[in-house]
Amino acid sequence: MTIVRNEINNHRIVKLAPLECFTSCILTYLNMSNKDYRRILLEYWNINYQFRTLLASKDARQMALEFYYGIFVNFSKGNLKDLLVTLTRGNSVIFLCTASKLSYFPRNMLGLEASGFQHSILICGWNQDSKRFLIVDPMVDFIGEINEEELIPSGYRRSTHQELLFFEIGNQPEHDFQEPTAEHQFAFASMRNNSFFETDKLKREPMIAEQQGQLSTKQRSWMEWFSNRHSGGKALEMFAKDLTMSKEWPQNIRSNWIDKNILTISSITLIRKLVWNSYSNLNVMKQEQEEAGENQMQQITIYWQNLNIKLMRYKQTSSNEVVNLDPLLRNINQIKTIELEFLKWMEEVGRSIYSENGESTVH
Repeated sequence: MTIVRNEINNHRIVKLAPLECFTSCILTYLNMSNKDYRRILLEYWNINYQFRTLLASKDARQMALEFYYGIFVNFSKGNLKDLLVTLTRGNSVIFLCTASKLSYFPRNMLGLEASGFQHSILICGWNQDSKRFLIVDPMVDFIGEINEEELIPSGYRRSTHQELLFFEIGNQPEHDFQEPTAEHQFAFASMRNNSFFETDKLKREPMIAEQQGQLSTKQRSWMEWFSNRHSGGKALEMFAKDLTMSKEWPQNIRSNWIDKNILTISSITLIRKLVWNSYSNLNVMKQEQEEAGENQMQQITIYWQNLNIKLMRYKQTSSNEVVNLDPLLRNINQIKTIELEFLKWMEEVGRSIYSENGESTVH
């Protein structure tokens, strides 16, 4: 799908939340392509624990973009030539890079780069005459052109490993897309949210090609890239495990760990509300279902907010002070329980709405 250049403006940028650069690129791409980006948020109820950080993010394998929009996201790795071939097909690229190597990126926003997180930017085009790339960085509201001498090195994970990682995004070729009904979207997304939350590792939800033993080298590299993520309920368990171990950490390491998770927990809380609003905006729930869901959402928000308050208090304790972590551990377990109950309830509501619309099997 080619994004028309006059659609590339700051009003089209969608910034989801801190550390959500990859998904913000997808949402911005959808918005610039005149798609309703809120649909993909229906299934963005997720939790990961990666680099000792809680995140709401999903990797691209878990985003059903073809279902909602008839578009694809394919992982690639290669060199400058491979990148240019992709762009000259008229598609866009989500480019994985190191933010500190980009001259426009604010230096005061690089705090979590040392933890191991890569950055993502959206490449919308290539100017053959000037040898410059047209990019959009939703996290810092940047739209502009940069040359290959700056962009390409930013994509190298190591100076000795000069390989680029990126995702091609565009329309499915020769694909006659028909948008699913609101009822189908509700049922489909709520089923996937529940399924992913109960799955403790991403590889438990294999791709069709994986099931058939047809994984390409690129797909295997993609899986390897995300293999250190713990997802769903397992993510909260790993967070609780690190919390228990943190009593033995040096004060500065513990404080940094708490600070970055306070930041991301605030993002998770915000994203939870956005997901619920996306369901509400479909206008397919009955009034009593809407009210029941709203009440559960309020409880979920309170549990996440309480977790942050307790973490702040924990940070203020001295290294030689006896700390009782039981209230924090109970809070984490309560979040896991109440979220799982909510997702199961949402799936039941989705199936009910879908069956009332004359369908029986959600797919």
